[in-house]
Amino acid sequence: MSAPSPTSDPIARAEQRRTDLAHELERAAEQADAWHAERNRLVIELVAAGESYRDTAVPARLSASGVGKIVRRERDG
Repeated sequence: MSAPSPTSDPIARAEQRRTDLAHELERAAEQADAWHAERNRLVIELVAAGESYRDTAVPARLSASGVGKIVRRERDG
């Protein structure tokens, strides 16, 4: 008698699904980190170009204090 195929084994399918989802989540987190870093770079660049924290906050979907935190974090290293 042969062993059941992995696709017919519900436990194996569930484990594979969790593995696939974990990898997909990891990729999404990496992309989110990259977009977050890009947003912060643009916030810093816009403030450096003379835009106010308040006016920078609107397109960044942040509060003015959030913009200030990004700028301070960049300045203080």
